[in-house]
Amino acid sequence: MNIMAPLSQKETQLLMAELEARAPETFGNLSMSVKVICINAENPTLAFVKNRRKEIAPGIIKEEGWGLPGGGVRFDEHETPKDAAIREFNQETGIPFSVFEILDPLGGFQKISVKNPSGYHYDIAFAARIKEMSPYARSGRSIPDPTEGTLEWMWVDPFRDIMKKGERYFINDDERVHGSSIAMINRFLFLNGD
Repeated sequence: MNIMAPLSQKETQLLMAELEARAPETFGNLSMSVKVICINAENPTLAFVKNRRKEIAPGIIKEEGWGLPGGGVRFDEHETPKDAAIREFNQETGIPFSVFEILDPLGGFQKISVKNPSGYHYDIAFAARIKEMSPYARSGRSIPDPTEGTLEWMWVDPFRDIMKKGERYFINDDERVHGSSIAMINRFLFLNGD
């Protein structure tokens, strides 16, 4: 089990400011991913994407399951965490850039990196809002992705659609929800962050 230490919104903003002031080659063993908490204003639901089973590090498999849209920050391409949140949300939902807005970071978690145990990995949560509920943004649907096959996404009501069975969480009674998304939802929606 990988222990996650919470980061407040202020700690997250300080971390991002420090990273922006440094060159990516000085980051060493640091890695970062972003998650986007996007609430549908028409009804209180969150955007969720289905992640395929894949190897994330030698011998470490991430099982298929549903979670918040997000992915890794491309520091080697000088991508900022906010830019990664914009790219990942668009890539995984297909919602056009003109229809959504990524807001300030809410906070996150720090943990030992799975890919490099001598370094740290940060999961940062960003809030997002849909500026215009177009028919596409309303629907939730599958979109083709050249690297990951077909991506599926939908709006999920965290109170009605997510259920706990034992130590795991599920949607539709049998489709797993990733623990990192549950941790973000619990912290930033139900516990109000800090």
